[in-house]
Amino acid sequence: MAPGHLWVFRGSLWPSFPRAEGVRMEGMERDAVPGELCTCGRDAVVVVALHGGDMGWCGLSSELPPVLPCRFCGSWDPHRNAWGELIRCPSYRVFPIVEGSF
Repeated sequence: MAPGHLWVFRGSLWPSFPRAEGVRMEGMERDAVPGELCTCGRDAVVVVALHGGDMGWCGLSSELPPVLPCRFCGSWDPHRNAWGELIRCPSYRVFPIVEGSF
């Protein structure tokens, strides 16, 4: 798969939008701050602004398995669609809600 950023396509985590290394889409993405997470559960390095809300990206290969247990819902099973493809957790948030933080 060509280098690029992680994009959501029909709920899937993995399709990547190829583009030249180091090219940034002005106004669409920013550097992540500590505590922001990728959809796989790892620390995000970039946060992309999408129509459905912000989404973090860790910069690692999309072929790596997600962090388990899920950092968003606690599931020990990776989230998959009806075809068996890995998808992001339905409870995903760039900043996960931490119990007792309110």
